[in-house]
Amino acid sequence: MRVRKRWVGSVVIGVVVLVFSTVILMLVGTRESEKAHVLSEPLVVSGNAKAASPIEDYRQARYLDAIRGLTYESGFVELDTNAQEVLGEGHAGEDVDALLERGAEQLEHNMVIEALETYTLAALVDPTAASAYEGLGRAFVTKGKTENAIASFRTTLRVDPILTEARYRLGAAYWMQGDFQEAVDTWQEVVDLDSNHARTHERLAIALYYMSDYQGSWQHVHAAEALGYEVPPQFRPLLEAQMAEP
Repeated sequence: MRVRKRWVGSVVIGVVVLVFSTVILMLVGTRESEKAHVLSEPLVVSGNAKAASPIEDYRQARYLDAIRGLTYESGFVELDTNAQEVLGEGHAGEDVDALLERGAEQLEHNMVIEALETYTLAALVDPTAASAYEGLGRAFVTKGKTENAIASFRTTLRVDPILTEARYRLGAAYWMQGDFQEAVDTWQEVVDLDSNHARTHERLAIALYYMSDYQGSWQHVHAAEALGYEVPPQFRPLLEAQMAEP
């Protein structure tokens, strides 16, 4: 009887040991599986940094290549150290008028990078070509490169100060950048040079409204309308809510 009890007790102990060992092995296996899973996951870098895609890298390289030969750091467009190298690539004898015509056509068809490259070549071939800088400014605005656009329009006006359309576009670029007073001052220069520039009167009317100069805003509303240029229909009620029409 004692032998039977002893045998039963050994069996129970064996079963307990077996179960306990199985549980331990399961836990170890789970831990190893979790460890392998963690090691197999890609590293996550903290912050919002995101690697550029090959397409983005290509576009940036293409953009930088298109404007090679000119620099914009001084606030004006100037030749940089690559200018002679670019001209030496078979562009020195190109016809400026043909380049300007090509750039305008490319910009019209929204070929912005191509237009930047063409207008850059035009400026390199003839640094006194005001239209080349104006074309660059328009292309940079389309590209969203406001600082370069401002430098381009400023250079246009340094070459030819009476180009009112370039001055108008300079004011618009200042406004896009958030330099509101610079924009208003530049647009005021436009109407001082050409009081019939109706689009500038409209821009001044809206700009002065947002700057709380309602009297000045009304003056430019009337000037624009006298030239046959209607301000946006929703604008008049907004202005009337702030000041009755004089």
